[in-house]
Amino acid sequence: MFGYPTGLGALIVRKESLALLHKVYWGGGSVLDATAQDTWRVLYSDSEGYMDGTRDFLGITQLQFGFQQLEELGGMKAIHAHTSSLQAWTYAKMSSLKHSNGAPVIKLFGRHDDTSKQSCIFEFLVLQDDGSAVSQVVVEDAAYDAGLAIRTGCMCNPGQCQHVLGIKPEEERRVSTSGIDCSSGFMEVQRPSPTNASELVPVEIPIGSIRASWVI
Repeated sequence: MFGYPTGLGALIVRKESLALLHKVYWGGGSVLDATAQDTWRVLYSDSEGYMDGTRDFLGITQLQFGFQQLEELGGMKAIHAHTSSLQAWTYAKMSSLKHSNGAPVIKLFGRHDDTSKQSCIFEFLVLQDDGSAVSQVVVEDAAYDAGLAIRTGCMCNPGQCQHVLGIKPEEERRVSTSGIDCSSGFMEVQRPSPTNASELVPVEIPIGSIRASWVI
């Protein structure tokens, strides 16, 4: 709503608490002095030490008009009610999608059955009629051809995404550092055999999920 295209945000913190923060990145307008040969730097004190780069002046000027439009729409309560109704409708539609054999087309993650516990971001997998996942690469290409904007992968929220997909941290590190080709949208891991728990067998699992959200 503010600061197109990437948004406009602000860090609000008590001045006495700034000293407790450990700032890793530094650059632009936050630096009083620095050397290029190492990581030595002196940052501005107080809030100026957290203002990297040029401030988004154009985004700041939009604030009054953005808040005015927000008020005309009925405020955050009205927007929440509207998006919650869209969320409930979308959840019902996605949950009802079935293959000809009755198997679900979509595997949804989260608590969309209770809009008070889940945002309007839908994280899901598209399934084949045998229950296996369709590659995120295939889904993304098909969505693009249909004029739909979706996100795929795990980088927006790697902890949650890898948890629901069953990817262990050591498996993610191994695949990433070994140069294994995952362009198909899947990674191979070792899992206990369904017939012999003491035996490990190779299994393909998705490297990422699909995400879509309602925006106003």
